Amino acid sequence: MVDREQPPHVRQWRDVLNRHVPDDPASYPDRPCPRRVRVRVVWADQDGVVGEAWLTGTLTRWGGTHRYVQLDDTAGRLPGRGVWVKPDDVYQSEPVDSTDV
Repeated sequence: MVDREQPPHVRQWRDVLNRHVPDDPASYPDRPCPRRVRVRVVWADQDGVVGEAWLTGTLTRWGGTHRYVQLDDTAGRLPGRGVWVKPDDVYQSEPVDSTDV
């Protein structure tokens, strides 16, 4: 939850409930061939209201159990530009081989 004393742009940030960050994100380097995807994001706002959105973005880092997607537009809902999620939350036309280099 966000403190109501924060500025308006911070108050609109939402918690990502399906965030799945690896223990060592640095061990997932940027891939040479990023892929366009849609990612499922489950949000909770400052009042605890839960919502779901499918957002477009670019899959830039991945491994067996994690995916990192840089989002095209978060509409100010995230403090950053991307999100770590599980593979099942990413939709793309071609499957990602986790050993793909």
